[in-house]
Amino acid sequence: MRSERGLTLLEVMAAVAILGLVYTVLARAGTQGILSEGRSRGLLEASLLADATLSEIESQLSYGFAPELGVTEQEVDDFLVTVEVSSWEPPPELAALITPAELLPGESFPNLFGSGTQRDPGFVEEIAVRVTWSDGVGERSVERVTFGVDAAGAAASLAPPPAAEENAR
Repeated sequence: MRSERGLTLLEVMAAVAILGLVYTVLARAGTQGILSEGRSRGLLEASLLADATLSEIESQLSYGFAPELGVTEQEVDDFLVTVEVSSWEPPPELAALITPAELLPGESFPNLFGSGTQRDPGFVEEIAVRVTWSDGVGERSVERVTFGVDAAGAAASLAPPPAAEENAR
């Protein structure tokens, strides 16, 4: 008999099956890497957008311009930026500490925190910036919160009434 060197059909089929499994695992790992990179990029962009929006609001606050109470939405690229400004009410245990216990007769203490209503908003505001986007799998969001003081409104509230100024002269 003549001996020829070569691969049998069974050996070739086994090699193809093994290579197919290896390529499947590598393709899955590559796909997961691309999805993970996309999520990370979206999270980074949303965080930067939220920080930039909050920085702009804080800059306006430093110049004495308080944002209006309410909710505003704006689309930036693939992101929805929601800014919610509401009157901040301290928790009851903190409110007891910041409310003066005794006032002289005829004195009044302006409530810097208001009653939390649109009519009596107070001067301390909670400002929440939420950036929402869809990454193909679901909706994701990033949120940043800060507090601000409506300096002009607080100063007007703390100023003595005009009658008191005339009596002081």
